[in-house]
Amino acid sequence: MEKSKYRPLLITLSDVDTWESNIKSANRQVVKDELGTYYFDTKPDGVYGAYLAAKDGQVLRNLFSGEIGLLEPIYIQDDNLAIRPDWKETILNWWS
Repeated sequence: MEKSKYRPLLITLSDVDTWESNIKSANRQVVKDELGTYYFDTKPDGVYGAYLAAKDGQVLRNLFSGEIGLLEPIYIQDDNLAIRPDWKETILNWWS
């Protein structure tokens, strides 16, 4: 793995301390480094976060632009009163 500010190789205690400092200063902010984009939320029970690799950025830009995108299903209530996606109806409506 490449070394970066927010995804470093944690080999020494000093590396861990530096990483922890970087995470705390980036708490609840979207930040970037050489490897990608990050969001961290530090809580008493741990560090929570999300990571998007820089190499995946173009793929996601394509998903959310132009005619390429995410397919949102149509939901129905079945006979048991449960809500579930109706993929057949979703596909039929997608083509129309």
